[in-house]
Amino acid sequence: MHIFAHGPLLVFLLFITIKKKGIVMDISTNGLKILVVDDDAGFQALLRLILSSLGVPAMEQAGNEEEAIAHFASFAPHITLVNIQMPRMEGMEALKKIQQLDPEAFMIMMTSFQLPDNFNSDNEEESLNFLRKNIPIPAIRKEIKNYCDKFIARKK
Repeated sequence: MHIFAHGPLLVFLLFITIKKKGIVMDISTNGLKILVVDDDAGFQALLRLILSSLGVPAMEQAGNEEEAIAHFASFAPHITLVNIQMPRMEGMEALKKIQQLDPEAFMIMMTSFQLPDNFNSDNEEESLNFLRKNIPIPAIRKEIKNYCDKFIARKK
C-alpha cells in the first residue's frame, strides 16, 4: 500500500495491518523521545501508530515549523522528524533553527520528492537523515526503526 492520501482510512488500515500481522514492540527505546513535525494530521496519526508499534514511549507533534522550534526547546527530543515542505516556513529553515539550538540534533527530513543527490544513508555519523513519505507503510516503519536503532547505537 502506498501513501497517496493521508487520513482516517489510512490510519485505520495501518492499525489493521499492525494487528493482523502481530507486529509487536521490537526496539529497546529506553525513554526515546520523538518530535514529529508535519502539517498533515493524517500523516501525524500514521506516524504515531508506527512509533507506538515500535515501543517509542514519548512523542510530541507540531503542525508547523514555529511550533516545532518551541516543542524542540521544551521537549528536548532525541529524534525529530520534519516534513520538508510546510506552509509557513520551509522545513530546511526549521532544520537550521533547530540545529542552532542543538548542533548535534538527530533529524529525519521527510519528503515525497526525490532525495538529495549528496545524501549518503551509509554514513553512521550523520545526524541528518531522509525518509520518503510516499513508500509503503511497512517500508516507512522499517526506515524509522532503522533510524531509531542508528540513534541508539550512536549514543552507546
